[in-house]
Amino acid sequence: MPLFRVRECSKISLSTSNTGTCSRMALWARSQVEDELPLLEGIDRQTEIQGRKVVRMPGFKPATISQLLKFIYTANVDLNPFNMVEVYWGADFLCLDKLEQLCLAFFSENLNLSSSIAVVQTENKPLPSFKLERIGWNHLLANVIKMSTDETLRAMTTKTLTQLVESDELNATREESVWTLIVRWANCDPEERAKNVPLLALKLRIGALPFNFVAYEIAEHQLMESNNSAANEIRLRNLETNAMISVRTNNPGSMTGPVPTFMKARLPHSLILLMGGRISTPDAINTTTDSVLIFDIHTQKWFEPKVELRVPMDEENFRRLAMHKLVLLGKVLYVLGGADLGIPSTKCNKLNLETLEWSEIKSFHHQRISMGATAVDNRLMVAGSGFFQSTALVEFYDPASDTWSVGPSLAHPRSSAGMVTVGQCVYLIGGVEGFRTLDSVEKFDLQKQKWILVASLNEPRRAAACVECHGFVFIFGGLEGTRYLRTVERYDPVNDAWSFVSPMPSAKSQMACTIIGECIYLIGGVSYLGNVKSVDVYHVLEDRWTRGVSLPVPRAAAAAATICGLDVCTKLVSRQERDAPVLRIACDDERASDPEQTETFATEDYSSSEDSLFDEENLVFFYWDSYSEDDDEEEEYYIENEVFVFVNHDEHEDDSSETESSNSQENNENIGGDSDDDRSLSLLFGLD
Repeated sequence: MPLFRVRECSKISLSTSNTGTCSRMALWARSQVEDELPLLEGIDRQTEIQGRKVVRMPGFKPATISQLLKFIYTANVDLNPFNMVEVYWGADFLCLDKLEQLCLAFFSENLNLSSSIAVVQTENKPLPSFKLERIGWNHLLANVIKMSTDETLRAMTTKTLTQLVESDELNATREESVWTLIVRWANCDPEERAKNVPLLALKLRIGALPFNFVAYEIAEHQLMESNNSAANEIRLRNLETNAMISVRTNNPGSMTGPVPTFMKARLPHSLILLMGGRISTPDAINTTTDSVLIFDIHTQKWFEPKVELRVPMDEENFRRLAMHKLVLLGKVLYVLGGADLGIPSTKCNKLNLETLEWSEIKSFHHQRISMGATAVDNRLMVAGSGFFQSTALVEFYDPASDTWSVGPSLAHPRSSAGMVTVGQCVYLIGGVEGFRTLDSVEKFDLQKQKWILVASLNEPRRAAACVECHGFVFIFGGLEGTRYLRTVERYDPVNDAWSFVSPMPSAKSQMACTIIGECIYLIGGVSYLGNVKSVDVYHVLEDRWTRGVSLPVPRAAAAAATICGLDVCTKLVSRQERDAPVLRIACDDERASDPEQTETFATEDYSSSEDSLFDEENLVFFYWDSYSEDDDEEEEYYIENEVFVFVNHDEHEDDSSETESSNSQENNENIGGDSDDDRSLSLLFGLD
């Protein structure tokens, strides 16, 4: 904006109700203006009093003026959560760019939901503060779902919540949590806020919600009673979503044009990256691959990233890896060792997640395969290795110097062990020494710089998946000798004790493993039938399992990592993937829970049996009742295709027909029964 020159004056007064005076040259020196000192235009802001130029700064506290003057003369400032925003506005007002940067850095380091809400909702700003608001918005988008309290929701306006719910960038691992946020916000002040809930519900991504959740938990919610038209629109969108999924599944080329926003997934803040492994295809069985896959928890799809993420071997070829490790340290993903075309390797690479560029780092001192690897104390740590002859060698990698150094050796040589970090301690769990599967667990204390034995596993195991969550260590499946395990054990470091939790849906080993939020993903692996493509999800807080989206082809001995951050995630996801409708999934309590049936349906084709009717690829979702040994009756198989539930028991046929009829009648009443509506039920389900 145009600004006055003040070359003719020697002093400037920054005036509110009180006045502070500074030298024109001092202010000019601190500002980033090359030609002339910037002062805001307008006679109401700049006047002359007793021969001095006075810059009016309405709304600023005297304490803020004092901090501005202190910075002008000393380049120092005393920032705290209470004055930072106003000091930033003052710095912006006077073009003190260095002070602006200090304020932005302070705000970023001390972010919380309350301060972010205060920044984005402040109405009377001296100047627009886009950088500050962007930082606040990014923090809200990333954290409001998982960190909001009643206090922060009470301070949030309808406008702010609407913008959050509308945003593609809202970090919601499950869309159900967005509806929960709306209800919690409304319950903070029901009398004033209840009327806004139906309109907020229309901003939800209906396609990312289970059909029954929308039909009963949202459309029938008491907070929706004030707006029947909004409730009916949600019911209609619910039907539309199933119809589009059905048509796209059975006849993909029949639908063109843009996908409605309510069917699109939000942008991911976390992605699963799966690298390498041994794959099984009709042309090749157990072949080591260089491929990289990405899984988006929002669209529930596996796909190839839009940028090249395969590990380069040379200018033309890529490394084909199995039994390697992925370790994330800051903004860098490290690929360590493994079998490169079947040969144990010393090579290590790193991927800069900000630039998505690969580079090679210093190699191991020794070849390593099936070793343990983790990050601790800003360094990488690897331990154990080997096929038939295990090693006790330990190495540390320092990213700053690009060097590997030898650490204290293990108490027992081992390979194929699980390795995790908990606080300042590293645990190496199970594994194999020669042909003997181990149940022993070693702990490395960084302060004492030595390994000690802690409580042993309840079952010896090797080639198991291992991860830390909420201070506990979980180890899944693996092998004991030649027997595949489906048991899961949890270690409590405080009490030094292992205990069993809910077993895996099927017995397998060599799974890739990673964690997003409270969910641990076990990807692929190998079982008695060979490599598998099934993905199982363990919900830590609820101690239960659900079925994930299977891999395109069976894969074992791969490595997985969770990539976090909206910026890097959006670089990896193509526009084609973002514009596709989300794959609707079932409520968790309706997902596969029986281990043998889950494995059968997920990995095998039984075209000669009645079970071939249950085709995973052509169903919206499917599930089984939990099996009970005490139940003498034949177990029921449920399939939900489009909007109806069918039961394969003859005695239920009449009930299901009546239910189907009543549901159809109810849905027609909700929509209004308009036969001329271009979104009628007959069109939705392709009926003549």
